[in-house]
Amino acid sequence: MQVRRFEVVVPKGLEESHTEPLALWVLTTMPPGANKTAVLNALKRLLDRWEKLTRDRMRRDVARVISEREVATKRIESLRIQAAKAKTADEREKLRAEIQQEMEDMHAELIPPQLIITTSITAEALEQLLVDHHERMAILSDEGGIFQTMCGQYSGDVANIDVYLKSHSGSSMRTNRAKRTAFLDKPALSFGMAIQPGIMAESAKTK
Repeated sequence: MQVRRFEVVVPKGLEESHTEPLALWVLTTMPPGANKTAVLNALKRLLDRWEKLTRDRMRRDVARVISEREVATKRIESLRIQAAKAKTADEREKLRAEIQQEMEDMHAELIPPQLIITTSITAEALEQLLVDHHERMAILSDEGGIFQTMCGQYSGDVANIDVYLKSHSGSSMRTNRAKRTAFLDKPALSFGMAIQPGIMAESAKTK
């Protein structure tokens, strides 16, 4: 999938300029019965259709790559067991070289494209989606659950909004944890919400 990247550059002087990514952030409140769900569905209908058609077209290739990766993974595990039991350095080195070759020949994971998120998502999961999809993603929803997640619903009531701030400004982000890494150079997140005023008021309350 080709990803085009655009930025707006506003000159400040001869040497300085201010740069803004073209990521749209929109929040509107609509009363009950205002058909916000229908409006949102109409806005994203073409995106939904493109996602579905592309995922359907890739289904066989995805299944093939998954199968090939599973076979390669088991082959590597078997070679590692053999290497651990090798009686000579030469035998161990030969098996190590086979393991390296298997790893180099393994197909990269084939991930069907996703353009939008319509439900609540953790900050960690959003980071991974940005990594997997060329650092581009959109959150479009007619519910306010995302605000509860941002305020710490799944992180012990500790707000976790770094990925949102970085994806708004297009700043680089590096996450290094024991079991997860995420490197983002210029993430761009578009944010479109249409929710009821009462939900917005509830989300704005501080604990």
